[in-house]
Amino acid sequence: MQTRMTEDREMATVRAVPLATITLLALTGCGALPSSARTVEPAAVLATASAPSTSHLINAREGLPMAAPTAAPSPPSPPASSGLLVVARADGGAGTTAVLLVTSAGRTVASTHITAEPWRVVAGPAGAYWMQGGRVDVLTAAGGVIDIGPVPGDAGELLVSPDGGEYAYDTSRAVTRSPGVVENRITVQRIGGGSTVIADRVSDPSRPTADAPPTWMYGLATWTQAGIVFRREVTGTCGCAPFDMEMLAGYSAVIDPVTQTVTSLTSEPTCPLSSFGASWATICFHDSGSGGVDQLRVTSSGASTARLNMSGTNVAGYAVFAADAALVAYETVPVADSGCGSAPYPTTLHVLGLASGEVRAAQIAGLHLRQWPAGGPLYATVESAAGTAVVSIDPSTLELHTVMPASSGGSLRGLT
Repeated sequence: MQTRMTEDREMATVRAVPLATITLLALTGCGALPSSARTVEPAAVLATASAPSTSHLINAREGLPMAAPTAAPSPPSPPASSGLLVVARADGGAGTTAVLLVTSAGRTVASTHITAEPWRVVAGPAGAYWMQGGRVDVLTAAGGVIDIGPVPGDAGELLVSPDGGEYAYDTSRAVTRSPGVVENRITVQRIGGGSTVIADRVSDPSRPTADAPPTWMYGLATWTQAGIVFRREVTGTCGCAPFDMEMLAGYSAVIDPVTQTVTSLTSEPTCPLSSFGASWATICFHDSGSGGVDQLRVTSSGASTARLNMSGTNVAGYAVFAADAALVAYETVPVADSGCGSAPYPTTLHVLGLASGEVRAAQIAGLHLRQWPAGGPLYATVESAAGTAVVSIDPSTLELHTVMPASSGGSLRGLT
């Protein structure tokens, strides 16, 4: 039996900010909604919470019967040596995507070709995962591709749990006879078991709420031990400036997939979530309103711990915390060079000690930070006219090492 829970909504006190001042990029078809329609009763549940408070109201609703999966596989075992890089590369005229598992030295240990787009590939404990043809598949380090379970054809994004036993996806479906009204869900599927709808809310532009844009859908960011980090992101808008995808995270939160407890992380589009780390640490870059960033804001366990002034002449984003959240790496691009058509952007890498305030910086054009594993280097991509290289960067010296050259690299989707 499928269990359905309504997503908590906090009594927000934030000031509404016009969204027109921020360029946004939707992740799937520029935010186009699926054509499938359903009639649902909107959830109207309010709860007060302060991160990471567990005092919430949750309203259970009777579920719908779950279709039996065509198979009941067991979760694939993680590789004996974790830390493989998951790389996805569009194969040009072939119309397929190459998916690769690569060591930090650049050696490919497993690969396959799929018809799904590169952005649909995600990293997880057992390898590279993707949605295709109504199923979720995983490429393992042994070289095999395993079908691990079902997914709706209109699912948006995919995440895999830290233990590899579950995966999550989001859906947005139009409500019949109600123009502009959409039912948004986050569903968790147990590999070889049942599914649970852990978040279920209606987006209705005629009844806006303080914790979401007027029209919105769910976006999935990451699945950590704390829970699933998600966004309530605006639909129907595209953009092409640096960090545009990050601008979707103005209204972000963490949901516990077991208790369905929701804890707000950011609650205004002028300071969207850039990174989530240990001890519920968050980073956001505050938009000055004139195109640049004037503050780097840090919170820990829901409390503000630092507000560092910035010049306002740069845009900033793609922050990644070190494993202990004592250091953070991020990028800046001058406002004057941040327009559409300026890619690859003249990016500068910064590594900041949050306690000391010490900053190290290096100019690395076309940089896109991706991950900072415990005890390891920063992993990133570098875009150029020759293609997209996969690189590692020493966080102490900022020395750059090429893992995969631009001629054979691609989009770094994460680490196993």
